[in-house]
Amino acid sequence: MPSNYTMMYNVHTREKQTVILQEAENEIDKITKLLEAGEKYNFAFNGYLFLLAPIIYPIYGIYRKTRKFYATEDCKSCGSCEKTCNK
Repeated sequence: MPSNYTMMYNVHTREKQTVILQEAENEIDKITKLLEAGEKYNFAFNGYLFLLAPIIYPIYGIYRKTRKFYATEDCKSCGSCEKTCNK
């Protein structure tokens, strides 16, 4: 996924964004076909992320600022949270 956290990373070029999104679409198609076929596949161990996630996620959880933003089944799509977020 193209990075959207511009305080920490530079924005990808349009070409790089296109490549990243196309690769994601290809991966989604692959996963969809596996799920539709009822095949088992351990998605969590695809790549090195499974090694880093247990270390990085707790640190991320300390500093993330999105903790207050979430939706529940009670959401009525009134837009109140969107108005608050855009301030």
